[in-house]
Amino acid sequence: MRAPILFILRGPYAFLLPFALWQAHVSNPSAPIVLISDRRPAGVLDFVTWVDLAELMPAAAAFRAAYLHLSTHSVSYERFCFERWFVLLRYLQAQHIDRC
Repeated sequence: MRAPILFILRGPYAFLLPFALWQAHVSNPSAPIVLISDRRPAGVLDFVTWVDLAELMPAAAAFRAAYLHLSTHSVSYERFCFERWFVLLRYLQAQHIDRC
């Protein structure tokens, strides 16, 4: 199996997301494409596997508890930039994937 291509995002979807998913599929037709997000998008393309972000967020709980906000960006934005790495690790471990 080819290494999967993963997208991790939350909040309103950028209008470019369908194009990014399609481009990933066209350029890597045999690679699984996974969208980890907090909202199941309407009309997800049939080649995309959607995973609920909420199921993986507990992996970032310890980080969330220890996070000290020092950025000029919003707390939720900046913290999620880090949390998604814990989410990614948890997903890869759960699916027994060693690369993506």
